[in-house]
Amino acid sequence: MLRLYKADGSNAELCRRSLVQGAVPMLRPGTPGRALAPDILAAKVPDLDDDLLLAGHPQHLGSSEFAMYKPRWGAF
Repeated sequence: MLRLYKADGSNAELCRRSLVQGAVPMLRPGTPGRALAPDILAAKVPDLDDDLLLAGHPQHLGSSEFAMYKPRWGAF
């Protein structure tokens, strides 16, 4: 599961919206900060497809690895 925030903050929780809309691109699509930590990946994987993930579809990363966009904080 990963987080992606649109630059306008429209998909951010109200308590985080002002941070997301700020000058520092916090977890925005296309920025390095939204990437998965390399040490947790089993092998070379494709770049994240932000549009696919924001549309609610899982992205296949490897034989048994997927990335999914998580629209809200929670237990899982």
